[in-house]
Amino acid sequence: MKSFSTPSDIELVKRAKQGDNAAFRMLVHRHEHQVRSIVIGMLGNTAESDDVAQEVFIRFYRSLGDFRGEAALSTYLSRIAINLSLNEIKRRDTRHKRLAFFMEMKCQ
Repeated sequence: MKSFSTPSDIELVKRAKQGDNAAFRMLVHRHEHQVRSIVIGMLGNTAESDDVAQEVFIRFYRSLGDFRGEAALSTYLSRIAINLSLNEIKRRDTRHKRLAFFMEMKCQ
């Protein structure tokens, strides 16, 4: 009987770099919970958090060629998730400031 081992993240990244979409889907499946936990922890369970979590994997896919494996993939994805969540927090703050400004102008 042949034994199949679960491929490592590094092996899956190598395969994904070569165009193996199934390998990339395995990486997403493997790390989706971690990414979503970070994003929801920072943004709350909102529609924006779903968008940001999805954007993490889009950014990762686009940067596959740049990933050198010097850090664990979980660390790399966590950093992307944190950065994109911080960007969303800044966008929210800007939207709230604009809304407050317009509401203040309307009341005058």
